[in-house]
Order: sequence, then structure tokens, then C-alpha cells
Amino acid sequence: MAMATSTHQEDILLVRRCKKGDQRAYTYLLRKYQQGVYNLCYRLVSNTETAQDLAQESFVKVFNALDQYDPKYRFASWLYRVAKNHCYDYLRKVKLSQISLDEENKDGRPLQIPDFKPIPDQELYRQERARIINEAINKLPVDSRTVIVLRHLHDKSYEDIARILKEPVGTIKARIHRARKKLGELLNADLLNR
Repeated sequence: MAMATSTHQEDILLVRRCKKGDQRAYTYLLRKYQQGVYNLCYRLVSNTETAQDLAQESFVKVFNALDQYDPKYRFASWLYRVAKNHCYDYLRKVKLSQISLDEENKDGRPLQIPDFKPIPDQELYRQERARIINEAINKLPVDSRTVIVLRHLHDKSYEDIARILKEPVGTIKARIHRARKKLGELLNADLLNR
């Protein structure tokens, strides 16, 4: 808890410095949260370039609206909420209800050069399991996908998720429970089809 408080206090000071035009504070906050915001965007849109654009646009929105930040709440929660809402707006605009991981190889990333050393069975199993889980997560509705990503991939607490999504903690717990149940059903169905 002390770590979270010190991070919160540090972020408040950095935001104050950003408001005064301190470029170093801006750069520090950007670097501190850049990967987390990108990961959230990627999990919601499943496209590298789009996620990079949405993450960058989210930071622009946040830094243009620093006067609206309430220091009673964690900066990270506010930032993730802005990024999540920006991704939802994007998804609404392009009218996508589900995104497939099939686009992963078509999004412009360089192909991996195969390593001809044998890969241990455990690593192959881990990779296959991660692929199956990612496919199942991407089959979830956006709302369910969001809570699963925030809880299990970003290790956010129920309270943090409630702040990010602006919903009561009880509602978040229920949504996570339903999302886990649906994810389990998808994974079981996938196992039966193999």
C-alpha cells in the first residue's frame, strides 16, 4: 500500500510540473505509462498500428486535459479510463464488435526468423496455451474483454477497475465473474473441438 501511495504522490507532483510546462515531467509520465496504455489498447483492438495510434492519441487527450485530473484519484486510473474510452469510441466508429487475433500476422510487424534450435516441449505448450487463451479472450464481448484484460493482464485491483470504468466495485466483481465463466466456456468448447 505504501508503494501505491508513493506512486500516487509522485504522479501528482509530475502532473503539477506538467501543468507548468515541464517537458521532463511530461516525458517521465509518458515513459512510465506508455507500455501499459499500449497494452490496454492492443488488447481492445488487436492491431499493433491501431493500438499505437490510440495509445498516442490517449496521451494527447490526457495531457490536454490535465486541468480535469482530480488528484484525489490515482493518475493511472484516470489515464487508463481515458484510453479505454478512446478505444471504445474507435470501435464504435468502425462498428467492430469482435476483433480476431488472425490479424496479428497482417498488421505489418516483421516476421520472426525461425530459430533452428529445438524448442523445449514446455515452451511449445506455453506458447500454444497462450495462443488459445488470447483467441478466447478476443471472442469475448468488449465489456467482458476489458475487465479480464485489466484484472488478469494488467493486475489491476477491483477498486482500480471500478475507478477506471466508473462503476461500483460489486458490479466489477460480478462482471469479472461472468467474464471468467464465459471465458471458461469458450476454452472448454475449444478443447472439445481439438
